[in-house]
Amino acid sequence: MTALDAELADRGHLLTAPLRQALAALPHDALAEQGKRLLAGVDALLGADRTHLPLFRDFPESVPYGDAHSLYTTRIRAFLAAQPDQPCMVCGAVPGGAGQLRGCGHLVCRHCWAVAGWSCCEECCDWFDCPVCLERYPTGEPTSPWEDRDRDRDRGRVPEPDRDREPDRKPGRGATPGADGVLRLLHLAPSRAAAVHAELAALLARRTPLNPQDHDDLYVLLAGAAEAAEAAGAAGAAGAANTPHAPGDPGTAPGWLPARIPLRESKALALDVLLGGTPDPGTYAEILRARVDTATDVLRLLCVRSGGDPDLLTPPHRITGLPRPLRRVLLQLLDGLPFASLAEDLARHPVLWKRVAERLHPFEYAARHPRAALAFAALRGTDVTTGTPLAELLIAEAGRHPDHIRLTGRRLRLTTWAARVEDALASYDVATAAALLAARPGELLRRLGQLLSRAAATGGPLPDAVTDALAHALPKTAPGPLLGALGALRARALPQGGGGKPAAYATAPLPASRYVYGAYGAYGAYGGDGAYDTGPRRVFFPRGSLTRAFAVPDQRPGLAPDVVASVCALLEGEILDRLAAGVRTGEAPALAPAPAPSPAPAPYDAAVLDTGLADLPVPAAERGAAASLVAIPRGSALPMPGADGRVRLFLHWTQPRGVRVDLDLSVAMYDETWRFLGLCDYTRLEYAGGAAVHSGDLTSAPAPHGATEYVDLDPARLAKAGVRHLVTVVFSYNDVPFEELPDAFAGFMRLDAEDGGAGATGAAEQGARGARRTRRRARRAAAAGPPPQYDPRTVRQRFDLTGDTKISVPMTVDLSARQALWTDVTLGSEGVGHNVWRYRNRLAALGRDMTDAYRTGTRTTLWDLACWHAAARTRAGAPVLVRASAAPGGAEPHASRATDLHTYRRRRDESLPAFAARLREGWAPDGVARGTAPALEPGTRAFCALVQADLPGLPGDVTGTAYRLFPGPSDAAALERVTAGDLVAELAPRTV
Repeated sequence: MTALDAELADRGHLLTAPLRQALAALPHDALAEQGKRLLAGVDALLGADRTHLPLFRDFPESVPYGDAHSLYTTRIRAFLAAQPDQPCMVCGAVPGGAGQLRGCGHLVCRHCWAVAGWSCCEECCDWFDCPVCLERYPTGEPTSPWEDRDRDRDRGRVPEPDRDREPDRKPGRGATPGADGVLRLLHLAPSRAAAVHAELAALLARRTPLNPQDHDDLYVLLAGAAEAAEAAGAAGAAGAANTPHAPGDPGTAPGWLPARIPLRESKALALDVLLGGTPDPGTYAEILRARVDTATDVLRLLCVRSGGDPDLLTPPHRITGLPRPLRRVLLQLLDGLPFASLAEDLARHPVLWKRVAERLHPFEYAARHPRAALAFAALRGTDVTTGTPLAELLIAEAGRHPDHIRLTGRRLRLTTWAARVEDALASYDVATAAALLAARPGELLRRLGQLLSRAAATGGPLPDAVTDALAHALPKTAPGPLLGALGALRARALPQGGGGKPAAYATAPLPASRYVYGAYGAYGAYGGDGAYDTGPRRVFFPRGSLTRAFAVPDQRPGLAPDVVASVCALLEGEILDRLAAGVRTGEAPALAPAPAPSPAPAPYDAAVLDTGLADLPVPAAERGAAASLVAIPRGSALPMPGADGRVRLFLHWTQPRGVRVDLDLSVAMYDETWRFLGLCDYTRLEYAGGAAVHSGDLTSAPAPHGATEYVDLDPARLAKAGVRHLVTVVFSYNDVPFEELPDAFAGFMRLDAEDGGAGATGAAEQGARGARRTRRRARRAAAAGPPPQYDPRTVRQRFDLTGDTKISVPMTVDLSARQALWTDVTLGSEGVGHNVWRYRNRLAALGRDMTDAYRTGTRTTLWDLACWHAAARTRAGAPVLVRASAAPGGAEPHASRATDLHTYRRRRDESLPAFAARLREGWAPDGVARGTAPALEPGTRAFCALVQADLPGLPGDVTGTAYRLFPGPSDAAALERVTAGDLVAELAPRTV
């Protein structure tokens, strides 16, 4: 156990007491096996299960900072000196002690080869490097790196492998455990079945789109739902109804399937698992009828059954055939839908529905299901003038829906609801448009800004038709459109460049630049030197499996502040009413077929909030988010890691067999006006005398170990060099999509002053020395061993590179504020040879627009959400403690930034909206304390929303709910941890 504790601490993790006791009770063999599995899982999570060897082994010390001529002449001298019977070219050993490497022919002695670890491993040796020319040579199979090994061994010149010493390439080995002061806690689950049950319930209750990581988790959990239910039944925790299919009642839903699944993609996955577990899907007709309420639900289910994605963004290659009983059930479901919504859903995905119709055969049952047949006839453009019985039936059914379908020539044509809305908006008929939109609450909220603009153009106050439509639709609106509309409306009343933290908590505002370098749309290259644009811009993230940003000039007319204030008050009032009513996110999977309604949760006795949440937008467009170590919402502004130290970016990838893949980690530098200053990539390994240092360009990544590139950044020195903005980029230089790589990820880690070898002064001196590798340096490195370039304990973020794209822009950095903006977007590309210089203008446009878009308050933040939760769900008179952050430049998100503790209590004559506004804006606190941490009494039920889980001294019996972005000591408390998506899901509509 001591060895396991040490290994976990070396990886920045810590066992909680229950988990340690459970592991200690295992037999020795079982403990060893579980320990290996646990360490392997942690290594995979942090990316430490790979070999991370940069091109220049002593990076950042050995990087050739000088010009290319110095490196070139060094290689030429090496070539001339690489003749037989010469000494070792690294350490100068006497003749006879060196061997000649394959490929380059350079002479290296046994000692220099053994201590540096220039080959991948002894077992496979699929590649090896030369410590002289620093070139990597793939072999394709286990083979010797030495030239003519048998002949050279007879001469006694080739070194045998040093089996007494294996180069220690484990990242972080030898460093002091816990150097950053934060250990991630590992908890013991009550049981596998209980853990599956709880996690599955939480994911099925989500109301916002799942990110790829959560989507994959849901798929695995659903696949194991039957096994978990059986385990629970065997343990005596449930009755026979808990089994996947209750015997004797084939129409009964399994215990893991809730009565309602808000997210339609999740519903499709769950129903696919349900139908796949029975030989007769027709027996589950009642279950499908109770849960399928749109035609798109049917389409999602059929796509999942055929191997596609439920989001319909990646259609299956072919539609799987359907059993006749299931075909009858699905046609009956479609026929039972309102014709208008059925026909419009089919028209929304015409290509997929035409492929599905080949399996459904809707005309075969036209007499039994005439509405479904009519909808498919309109989709296909079926000729109804042939006089056949089918044509007569379709014409007769079309006569029952004159408002939605018409005969044009020989074909049936659809009149859509969206067309009527557009006609009303185009004619500025606000009353008609509002009445139409009220029937679809989500669309009303999405088009609310457009509707208010039309109303403002007609003059006068807010029309009653709009307020009536809102009063009718708001109780039915999903949380996503509700929060999105609120943020967008606030921005219409804000001066350009506003937003950010509440005024009472905020620090000095940051200047916003107004340079625009043209369009950076999804496709096509962009050229030119850029142009000025002093007007505001709007940034969009279209729905897709990849997140690509589009920006256009914001030419919308302004809205009157009083109109915006009145509509925002309606939206906020709806949010507070939902939270105060204690509505659950959805039915938790029950152990009985008919669960009883869950009671409203008890009010909280206290709340603790961080104002740093104002820099974190509510998650949106999660479908295209990268799977990551820390789920940072796109647009979040976070302090750079390390108070005064440096930051190391890293990139690791492995290429598929037979395909060379060259990924490049790059950084583009801009001034405060987003004018291009320089770069740090494979074409320039250093910037500003070592303020940014690249580890060297690796142009291939053969399996099993792949390749790793680093970029070290010294923010203070970069700022002194005139750099204001950084844009970090990962390019696929030879245009191989990330999705074709078996393994590819990137991220960043914290570096202390002593990490990585040279500090600021040492780097400057190294730059003056140029590219020469002295004998003294080689001997010193041989004695000390390679430094740990990849330390998993200091990894702050790790994210996967996936999707059909070749350029990823994970974040931008504002060096003046020492803040990183998490962008997590991709760029379109053309051709090959992608690099910073080619895309410098598009990167500037993207960085500028993203910075401005998330600084002007166009998104609702987690601070808003936390304040609403605290105001509505704490009992009367309970304290709401706000940790007001000064957010000094260079602050570290993993260290407490709290300087003031503001206390708020709802006053006797204060309404809930007024209290929420006072809390959110930081007005008139009921108490202010300096330099103190919140003290919670034992037995308190608390709501905590924090950036860093660093609440000190929490009593062991404190219960409640906690959201945090980064881990910390308070993770050990008995608080139920929730995600940002869970907080949003609490805003479930009161009526459906």
